[in-house]
Formats: sequence, C-alpha cells, structure tokens
Amino acid sequence: MPKKVGTDTFRAQVLEAQRPVVAEFYADGCVPCRRLAPILSALEEEYAGTVDFVKINTGANEALTQTYGILASPTLILFRDGAEQARLRGAVKKPELIKWIGEQTL
Repeated sequence: MPKKVGTDTFRAQVLEAQRPVVAEFYADGCVPCRRLAPILSALEEEYAGTVDFVKINTGANEALTQTYGILASPTLILFRDGAEQARLRGAVKKPELIKWIGEQTL
C-alpha cells in the first residue's frame, strides 16, 4: 500500500526522491479513490525499486492541495527530479496507468 505523505514529509518523500514518484491526491469517502487503491498497491509491487507511490489526503493537507491545484479526487501526479511531469484525474484502469507511467519514466 502506498505510503501516506503529508505537508511535513512531502519534500523529502516526493520532491527529493531519487526515483520517479506517483502521488495520489485522494479524499476520504471518495469512491473512485477506493477503487483505485488496489490498483496502485499492485503497481507499487510491480515497480518496486524503480517508481515510488505515495498518497496525499487532500482534506488533511490543504496547502499541498492548493499548491498543486487539485480540483478533483483522485488526481495522480508523477513527479521526477522534484518537478511535476504529468497528471491524470479520475479513476483509471491499470493498463492506462501502466502506459502513463511508462511514457513519463522512459
């Protein structure tokens, strides 16, 4: 299961990460977020050692939510070398996520 990250650990876990990071901005009670959770957990295992996965609760981390202009949950942002590389919104299927990650990490 992806590690939960907050405002206090975001810099170290995401911006200063040595590998690309897929950050899921989610909300409690968000049905699409719950549907996406097992997919992200499976991808975390498949990409172990090459891509990191984290979760950011939008309600508990309003500063990050505002900084990154999160308007809907779930929103996935792929960070690389401390910068946003790509963004997806909504519950997406595993094949689409695999393709998206591959396009950003080549």
